Amino acid sequence: MKRVFLILGALYAYFQSFRIFTHRAFQDPADSTLEPFSLEKFELDPDVQAVVCGLDLAINYTKLSKAFQYLSRNPGCAFIATNEDSTFPAAHGLLPGAGAISAPLRYALGRDPLAIGKPSSTMLDCIKAKWVHSHGLRCLSSNAVA
Repeated sequence: MKRVFLILGALYAYFQSFRIFTHRAFQDPADSTLEPFSLEKFELDPDVQAVVCGLDLAINYTKLSKAFQYLSRNPGCAFIATNEDSTFPAAHGLLPGAGAISAPLRYALGRDPLAIGKPSSTMLDCIKAKWVHSHGLRCLSSNAVA
């Protein structure tokens, strides 16, 4: 069974509440640690075929290291970014965005991820193909949920 390793932080729990992810997509709660990462204790899951990297406010070396292992040791593993925003607005100023989270992987791997969210039209094109064209529905896209 194909699986997807996620770097999404608190967004993962939010998406789970809507049953967007199934048992095939995962992030390990044990990865939220300040302990050093060790390859000695890491077992590569051969079923992981993609790494999805998004905004993770608790990003750490363990999460990046595991993602790097999946992407570098499995040539067919897809590298996907939710979006490439360098920053996002917070209450008192700008903070690093999802693009800044994927940047260390991008640099270490020497390759760019497939960006599926804005400003890329990949996700919108998929939604339009499934719902707009086949069902005659209209589609509105927004940058933020209020």
